[in-house]
Amino acid sequence: KVITDVNVVIDETTLGYQPFGEVEFVVDVTVVGKKYQISGDQVSKDDIRVVAVTEDVNRAGTYSLKLKAEAIDDNSVFTIDSVSRETISVYFDKVKTIDRAIEPELITNGSPIAAEGFTYKEVNLSESLVTITGPALEIDRIDKVVAKCNINEPLVSNLSENVQIVPVDKNGSSDFKYLEYNHRDVVLSI
Repeated sequence: KVITDVNVVIDETTLGYQPFGEVEFVVDVTVVGKKYQISGDQVSKDDIRVVAVTEDVNRAGTYSLKLKAEAIDDNSVFTIDSVSRETISVYFDKVKTIDRAIEPELITNGSPIAAEGFTYKEVNLSESLVTITGPALEIDRIDKVVAKCNINEPLVSNLSENVQIVPVDKNGSSDFKYLEYNHRDVVLSI
């Protein structure tokens, strides 16, 4: 009998590494037993435990974890024949949290911020700090956090716009993964 959608539990790691990204997996498990004992609802996914073994996780990185399926009850009336997947791929790292100042970044494509005859004094943000939590390797790459605002034509009046905050590394890249923020948007006012 095939038991579908059995949740995979990722083992705790001994060195304090946490899984990031996709961490919820389901598999199908084929069980073998006497037909009258495993047919119908007599054996369900609640009777099976599938564990992703983390014994080889000893530093940050992506690991291919072997899956181990077993009956929850030692006196079960079935045996595990097979699992639809042998491994899952999971990224591990230590959790780190930082607070960073948010810097406004005005993108004007070469035109002035204010139209001729107008001036602007300051750029204000509704929030000055952001708290970011995620994998230590990703957090350590963050050089600054910016609130980018595109100004397509010179301004002739005050501007107040909701903009997303973006972490940036030393190379200007913002290709971060697995980060969580206490807020993702700020109001930028000029």
